[in-house]
Amino acid sequence: MMLSSQSIFIFILTLLLLSACSITKQAKTEEFFHTKIHADGSKRFTFTLVLLQDQRKDNTREQYQKRINKPSKGEGSRRGKQGGASNNQANSKRKNNDTEKITILFEKRIQAQLANSQYCREGYITLDSGFNGALYTLRGECNESATDEDRKHFP
Repeated sequence: MMLSSQSIFIFILTLLLLSACSITKQAKTEEFFHTKIHADGSKRFTFTLVLLQDQRKDNTREQYQKRINKPSKGEGSRRGKQGGASNNQANSKRKNNDTEKITILFEKRIQAQLANSQYCREGYITLDSGFNGALYTLRGECNESATDEDRKHFP
């Protein structure tokens, strides 16, 4: 079975993410920009933003949330369920807010990368994108064809 270069790239990113999450103490990001110029002159790229977060903080927060939602011995289960439902709504709002912030960060980072590299000078179209909580990836194709200078600068 032969793996494509894109599969190998994603595998390496996943390994980097797993190893980095186990040692980092602050929320950090890393980005990867992979380019490919095809024989027909089309220019494609993959941009990945990796979110590196402290796993211990997340675990501590989850344990704390479980403790405060657990009813004490004198309370009925009804009260605990109501607290859990409102807590789920708060968690959902927090996740949506975090996702929006990450999306904005991702858009800023990809625009900066394309401006600095001058890879897509006339814009690009999105072929595929995805976000799984730790990896935000966009595959795109530039609106312009590759020049001889592009071929030299982006082998």
